[in-house]
Amino acid sequence: MKNHSLIESEQVFRELFDNMSSWDAVYEAINNEDDFISKDINKSGENLSNIEHKNILDKKVKVRYNHD
Repeated sequence: MKNHSLIESEQVFRELFDNMSSWDAVYEAINNEDDFISKDINKSGENLSNIEHKNILDKKVKVRYNHD
């Protein structure tokens, strides 16, 4: 029963994340928070940035935006 509630919560969160009108993204901090890896971007983020999800997934932010 507990796993069922967790799955439902994750589905609700995913629907909210994917369909909200504002840009949102998820990153993982690395190198003592000196850089980040892109983990997810919602549909609004893809549309506003003209970046497809598959092109940012698991990419370092500094590399993606050419920062040293």
